Amino acid sequence: MAESSAREVAVRFLLQIESGAHADELARIASFRALSRRDRALAKKLVYGVLRNRRRLDFYADNLSRLPLSRLDREVLWVLRSGLFQLEQLRSPERAVVHASVDLCRRLKVASAAPFVNAVLRAFLRRKPALPDGLDAESLSIVHSHPVWLVARYLSRYGLEGARALMDRNNSEAEHALWVNPFKTSFDDFQRRLREEAVEHRVYSPLENCLIAPASFVTHPLYESGHGFFMDIASQQVASIPPLSGVKNIADACAAPGGKAFLLAARCKGGCRIVCSDSNLNRLSELRRRARLYGIPGLHLLLADWSDAVPFRLGFDLLLVDAPCSGLGTLRSRPDIRWKVLEEDLQ
Repeated sequence: MAESSAREVAVRFLLQIESGAHADELARIASFRALSRRDRALAKKLVYGVLRNRRRLDFYADNLSRLPLSRLDREVLWVLRSGLFQLEQLRSPERAVVHASVDLCRRLKVASAAPFVNAVLRAFLRRKPALPDGLDAESLSIVHSHPVWLVARYLSRYGLEGARALMDRNNSEAEHALWVNPFKTSFDDFQRRLREEAVEHRVYSPLENCLIAPASFVTHPLYESGHGFFMDIASQQVASIPPLSGVKNIADACAAPGGKAFLLAARCKGGCRIVCSDSNLNRLSELRRRARLYGIPGLHLLLADWSDAVPFRLGFDLLLVDAPCSGLGTLRSRPDIRWKVLEEDLQ
């Protein structure tokens, strides 16, 4: 029963992602937080696993279905994708996966599709469709579950082996880097608390105040109270690069959701004036909320679009511009992006 709840949370959230939500918002939804730690791990594995493998899962479903996938209800398609992913890559008992998938049709109010889902999953168990073995972009996009246009781009830039290596990395689970907030705790005290509670972790020594911790830590009281937050290693590295000797005034021109500004404030030990500017009011409001949670001093928030005009007369000792981009360099930690970004968006 517990696993069924985790499966339902996962499929419902995958439906939200299709409507515009982002994969990294999973930890904030109430239904996910209500699950046990074990079931949260299962729900996250299903969400990220289905997103990473969607193209291949659709290939299986299309080969086993008597209906074209375009004619299926969205709920039915995501139930199928989730069930096929579990049968192919998880160690869940096959009968339990099929039963839970059929039951999900009822929970999602598409009960009439239950026999169809049952038939497709059982057909997969009897005869898994053979994947294409070609080296063209179309074949590789199915095997490695990437959009065809992106595979073609990788092939033209990096060649076959380079493209394969990059896609394999995109499909591997990312390490979760946790920045320990020195405005709330010391690094040593934070680690001591993790050891006392048997929370698996290790120090990431190249960066200050950085640990590698399990993704499930987002529901820990220390995380929820602002003692640390997850931020990918590359982003933490950006904030560690500029020398801050003599720096008093800093501008972060594309600041939301604020992580780099928070790390700069920590490096300044709260002694710098940091102007956090962003062109999106909702994202700027989220930055304000996070800054209050983490107790970050010295921040001044400004709604502005620097591509139109620079809204300042005074100068700054340091200007940070982490400009908006396609996000395609973050597919390892954000697998949903590959299905949202189109080739024409890159212009």
